[in-house]
Parts: sequence; structure tokens; C-alpha cells
Amino acid sequence: MTEAITTSKIPEGERMDFMSRHFGMRSVRVEMYLYGKLDQICEKYKGGYWDFYELSNGGYMMCLDDDTPVDVKVDSNYYSGTMTMRSASITACLYALNNEAQTGADAAIRAYYDLYEYARQLDEWNEIYSAIN
Repeated sequence: MTEAITTSKIPEGERMDFMSRHFGMRSVRVEMYLYGKLDQICEKYKGGYWDFYELSNGGYMMCLDDDTPVDVKVDSNYYSGTMTMRSASITACLYALNNEAQTGADAAIRAYYDLYEYARQLDEWNEIYSAIN
């Protein structure tokens, strides 16, 4: 049996270091893509405070810690369903990492798969998976 992947929340004072450590000069672009993607797939998203996490498998994520159910619609793959805002923001984070990986950035490719492996253990994995495929 595979060991569960855990999260470690980044303290408030370390958030800027987190972004530059993982994205360097592309930090703002990745962040804007992430927020824009959630806005695109989730009508109820109107901004919010995103938490940053390191994953025990070496990955990382940014998400909203909100268990409110929301409707998610991804036009590009015809997905339509309901998941928590937290899972919707993880879905958007997977999209953002995938977008960054398209630049050939090896770190983004690894981060995508690390987050993918974390998401697989979540209760809403089937919804997340359907939304990203």
C-alpha cells in the first residue's frame, strides 16, 4: 500500500518565498492563470484567500480551503458537475501547472504529477479527474 501524501500549509510570512521558489520569474503568470481558470470553470468564484501548501511527495499546490459545494463546468471537455470549492481550486491548480508544463519547464511537469498523485487520494477524485480530462 502506498503511503498517503500529506500537506503542510505555508505560513503567511513565507508566501512570497513559496511563489518565487516554485515559479521564479513566472510566478505572476502562473498565479493569474490559476485564478483565471477557476473563474472560467466556476461561476461562483469571485476571488478569495488562497492557501499555499507543500506536499510530502515534493509537490505543491494553491487552493481555497472552502468546503462549499459549487458547480463546475469545463467547456473544453464537456465536464459539468459539483465539487467543493477546495477541489475546484485544486482542479484549477492542475490546469495551471499543466499550462506551465507546456513551456517545457521540467519542474512544472513534476509538480503537475505530484499534485495529480495527491488529488488521487481525495474523496472528490472522480470529479477532479473528470474535470481535467
